[in-house]
Parts: sequence; C-alpha cells; structure tokens
Amino acid sequence: MKETENLDEYGIFPNYAKPDCELYKDDENVVHQVIEIKRNKNKNKEEWAIIENKKIVLLLDGNKLTNKEKGLLYTAKGLKVVVDAYKEGHKSFSKIKKAIHDNI
Repeated sequence: MKETENLDEYGIFPNYAKPDCELYKDDENVVHQVIEIKRNKNKNKEEWAIIENKKIVLLLDGNKLTNKEKGLLYTAKGLKVVVDAYKEGHKSFSKIKKAIHDNI
C-alpha cells in the first residue's frame, strides 16, 4: 500500500498551501485591511459604499454629487482617488467629495 492511498483512506491530505521551511515565520503573517468600493443603483438613487473588512463604513450619495464627480467615480482613477482619500484618514462625505472635486 502506498502512502498516498493511506492518506486518501482516512480523508487526511497534507497541507501544501502553507509553506514549510525555515524562512517562513507564521508570527510575521500580518493581515492587512481590505478596502472595497461598491456601486448600488436603484431607480431614483445611486450610491457608492466604502467597505472596510466587510463592514460598510461610509456611503457616498450620488444625489449630492455633480455629474462630473459621478463621471469620475465611474472610472478606475476616481475609485483610486476615493480609496487614497479614505486611507489618508478622510472618513466623512464632505472631505471625500472635496478630494474627488480636486481631481476633476
């Protein structure tokens, strides 16, 4: 009987995803924050949600933005502006709107 057959028999498989070497240190494995932007569109409302680690932290209401500002948010550059502004510590609608307006 081969060793792989023995592992298959008990449903135990070796963990190949985790590196097993002396250079890898599990203590230094740091989880970074994940920031996402999702656009929600309803009949009369359009908004962008800033999500940090699967929690909605801020909603950008499309009715309070101009058409040029909305146009920027449809592009990758606009989303990068919003993420960079959020990472700098601008966690209010007015400060992020100002950052968007400055990049038009």
